Amino acid sequence: MQGTSRILIRNNALERPPTVERPVHRPALLRQSSSLRVPHGSPVSHSPHVGAFLPQKLSQQEKQEKQCRYRNPVAEEIVETPTEEETDCTDTEDENYIQELTIARLSFALDAREHEELELEKDSVYGAALLMPQLARSARWHKYLTIEAAWSLLLNWCNAAMQFWLLQALAKEDMIYAPFGGGMWLCNFGEGHLGPSGTVIDSPGRLYAFTDWDVRNFLRHSLVQFLPDQAHAVRDVVDPGEYGVNSHTCRYFCVTIFVISTIKEFYLIINMARLLYFVPTMAECWLEKADAEKERCNGETALPESLHVCSETQQYLNLVHVKIAGIPLCWKLISIIVVLLPKIIIWKLTLQTGTTFLMNTAGSSDQILNAVALTFILSIDELICEILLSRSTKIMLAKCDSFPLHQVADHEQTDEELLDLLDKNSKGCKVWSMKDFVLMIPSRLAITAVITALLIADYYHEHCNWSEEDGWVSKPVFLPEDSSFSFWNTVLPDVFPPTQHHTPFWQMPIQRNYSESESFV
Repeated sequence: MQGTSRILIRNNALERPPTVERPVHRPALLRQSSSLRVPHGSPVSHSPHVGAFLPQKLSQQEKQEKQCRYRNPVAEEIVETPTEEETDCTDTEDENYIQELTIARLSFALDAREHEELELEKDSVYGAALLMPQLARSARWHKYLTIEAAWSLLLNWCNAAMQFWLLQALAKEDMIYAPFGGGMWLCNFGEGHLGPSGTVIDSPGRLYAFTDWDVRNFLRHSLVQFLPDQAHAVRDVVDPGEYGVNSHTCRYFCVTIFVISTIKEFYLIINMARLLYFVPTMAECWLEKADAEKERCNGETALPESLHVCSETQQYLNLVHVKIAGIPLCWKLISIIVVLLPKIIIWKLTLQTGTTFLMNTAGSSDQILNAVALTFILSIDELICEILLSRSTKIMLAKCDSFPLHQVADHEQTDEELLDLLDKNSKGCKVWSMKDFVLMIPSRLAITAVITALLIADYYHEHCNWSEEDGWVSKPVFLPEDSSFSFWNTVLPDVFPPTQHHTPFWQMPIQRNYSESESFV
């Protein structure tokens, strides 16, 4: 049998232990094995270390065990490499750690970002009315900034006046001109219910818009007047139909869509109120020199392309930092009275007048168009900002930074702290509280539903009466004494209603057949 040669990897850095000397039998064994002929299957009895059978074909494991018998553990470096299963486990643990760390960072960012900063409305004249006076004050009433501040306040007043005038016109239409035109509150007049003439609307063929129904009543009344002897026959033959809503479901959906379009304004009002509350009540400067190091870290403020700011102007603008800072008490009061309070009144009037207007609209197509058109009123401030506001003011609005509610240091967390917060607050069903289940309800959807329900309930409470037989029907309608409609009649119609006659010109009749109904013209 021929001797087998082996190549041993020796590590010179390893030192042989001085006190341990082990006899090496490999040279003698190799010499003996090289000079002996050992048939396959015969025992080798010349070596005290190898006395087992040599199989005809050794397996890989047996070859490794045999090689280990001849190794010198002192002179040879044994490198332990991880198995494939251990490598897979390590990679899996790394991936899980990275995934959990990413989830922890995202959870912390989403939890802290929503209430972290407050900012001005950069696309509205309301934001300019808050910003420009404070910039003029910070610049010691520089002529240029003072003129811009005056223009911003003037445009804010024009915006409030236009919005209020449009809403007053809608309210006057429902409360003054509609009674003069013979109109009543629509309530639940419609198919399957009683109409304003007291007859049941048993089919869509008897359902008309108010103008058509009014004309048909006028013709019937004229025939009765011209043919008094045949009044009975005229009433039997001529059916003026009834006035009612085409679809109650479409009407409620249109009111809901209209309320959704106003929710953005609701949150903008809350943001402005919080800003005026949290900003320090002291005279602080809103202009300062830009920090070059901070600008390099955060990047330059990107201005909208619509402003067409050249590169040279942009370089000078990058040297100035516009921020929200402290406001003196007198200016806080002025901002509340001139900016915040009109914004609240306009939003309240839009909801109140718009809901009444939509609830008194009978046709489905008219309801959809009116719901879309009413949203235009609340966007007039953005239209004025885009068209009438000066370019300089819009540049200042774009450069103004938001106001942080917390110090930046309060939100610096290490990866270990973020993982601890994730384990403590976000894992498992045991850490869930009643507050967490409440947070599962979408807040904006809930607010929209509550506001819509309150507005519809207020309409029925103010203008309709409930009857078990007839359902919701209109209250008696009184003619106004004149066409005057003041500011207080618009803002608080329940407290300051317009003056009316004491005798109603229309009230809900008892149920009857159309041949017995009278004409209301």
